Amino acid sequence: MPNLSSRRGRAAPQATPSPPPAPIDRRDLAVRFFALVGLTFSAMLLVDYVHTPVFCGGMQSGCDVVRRSAWARPLGIPLPVFGVVFFATVLSVSAIGGAVVRRALVPLAVSSMASGVALL
Repeated sequence: MPNLSSRRGRAAPQATPSPPPAPIDRRDLAVRFFALVGLTFSAMLLVDYVHTPVFCGGMQSGCDVVRRSAWARPLGIPLPVFGVVFFATVLSVSAIGGAVVRRALVPLAVSSMASGVALL
């Protein structure tokens, strides 16, 4: 049996309470929501680019004409890949939270806007 007399007189260590989680800002929720919507639609389009079209019409539809154009594969990469990467990055970065991360989203948004304008 262990010697309990050596523990008498000592106070048990108290666990320090963790601070309550910070409330989530509405802007953060909006960014996450729209990033999730963009990621969903980009993934749906990517499925149509890689496999037989499921979500966007069939053969000879307007989607098929766009999918077969030169603009649909910049650098030989299906355009929805860029959307999936971008929206997944925005969703991941916004999930981290904090002011530093919020500042990191600004250059990401500006660079994506410039890329979109360049594709016009």
